[in-house]
Amino acid sequence: MTLIALGVTLILLAGLAAAALARGAAIGKGEILFRVLFGAGCVAGAIPALTALSGDTVPEVRLAPTTPFGPWVFGLDALSAVFLLAILSVGAACAFYGLTYLAHERGRRAIGAAHLLLAVLVASLALAVVARAALPFLIAWEGMAVAAYLLVVLEHERREVRRAGMIYVVATHVGTLLLFALFAIWAGGTSDLSFRALAAHGPFSAGRGGMILAVALIAFGLKAGAVPFHFWLPEAHAAA
Repeated sequence: MTLIALGVTLILLAGLAAAALARGAAIGKGEILFRVLFGAGCVAGAIPALTALSGDTVPEVRLAPTTPFGPWVFGLDALSAVFLLAILSVGAACAFYGLTYLAHERGRRAIGAAHLLLAVLVASLALAVVARAALPFLIAWEGMAVAAYLLVVLEHERREVRRAGMIYVVATHVGTLLLFALFAIWAGGTSDLSFRALAAHGPFSAGRGGMILAVALIAFGLKAGAVPFHFWLPEAHAAA
């Protein structure tokens, strides 16, 4: 997990470098730093993912509880490793392609900020799939939502882009509120919101279990754009 933490840090530093060096003669240096740091971060994060897929155990990290909601836990198994590799590989491809794709917008838009937002998005996605407690998962989830929204409305002077962004941000935050409800129902008043502690609460009554399932399907369905919760997706993707 140390390499994943290093990878996330390097990805965020890449975005900060691109944003800080986005003007004048420093643009070239900023883009080189962005490529190097983002690429190194993705490689660092991919190493433990490949380790998990090979069958070896990646040690879990538990941070001492500093909130009333139990410890912050991070871990990696084969399933989360598959998602982590997908996030890092696609994220790296988007980052490198985006440098060329947005080059013609220099001087007209905050291109450095767009690179920073992409870095926040990829880092948040990576943290979401390795989080094993509700609070760090929700923080990563919200970081992902806000970064994605700001990327969608990059061309905010266009009315249709603002409309698409508003529909997306409302839909994604309805999903987030439902996730809060999901964990509250699941926890049943206990203070430890680590996924291991939540899993130990079962079996549930039919009513409570059905409610947890329904809330989860709607919350994650809204984020994924799954039918019939895909109403936000066409406009947001077109704007992005």
